[in-house]
Amino acid sequence: MMRCLTYFVKLLVLGACQAERASNPEPALPPELVAQEKANQDCVKAGGTPVINGFGISICQVKTQDGGKSCSSSDECEGFCLAEGQICTSHSPFWVL
Repeated sequence: MMRCLTYFVKLLVLGACQAERASNPEPALPPELVAQEKANQDCVKAGGTPVINGFGISICQVKTQDGGKSCSSSDECEGFCLAEGQICTSHSPFWVL
């Protein structure tokens, strides 16, 4: 009987030595989400706006200084010269959904 009690006490002591587990561990973010978040922060720091283009890809749009100016070719614009209206785009890159 004493031997059983000794083993029981040893088991209790050993059980108390286990490392504590976090009750709600935060899951690690996938590397691609970490990279995308950094790219979005860099975009905002550069004065841009992170947007999702028509292909589902995140891009950084930056306002152009000559948006709305009349043009005859894209060589005259920071962005593109729109054929309809012959004006420079207001942001670059320019995506129409």
